[in-house]
Amino acid sequence: MSIHLRELGRIKIINLKGKLTFDHGANELRQAVQQLVDRNDCNILLNLKDVRFMDSIGLEALLICHRTVGSSNGRIKLSNLSTKNRHLLEITNLLNVFDIYENEEEAISSFDS
Repeated sequence: MSIHLRELGRIKIINLKGKLTFDHGANELRQAVQQLVDRNDCNILLNLKDVRFMDSIGLEALLICHRTVGSSNGRIKLSNLSTKNRHLLEITNLLNVFDIYENEEEAISSFDS
């Protein structure tokens, strides 16, 4: 898993690439989000376009990030979920937990509302 942080004004965009699993990126994602929250950067977009696989630990990492950001009165949004990853969120009843957008542009615009 590679994690690349970009900044677009007050929005921090984390691009993820690879697998989001127990041994591939889940812990690194949690740490990256925690570091942003510690700096009061609490408008975060996770771009999942290049996440090709997610397991239960990857889902847990997303939930922990959601809770971490939410407890700091921030907002975390997801964009570019693959059909497979969207289905995973659907069968685990997590689609309604996250703000999910088809693409990065829609997600970025949603921070203004």
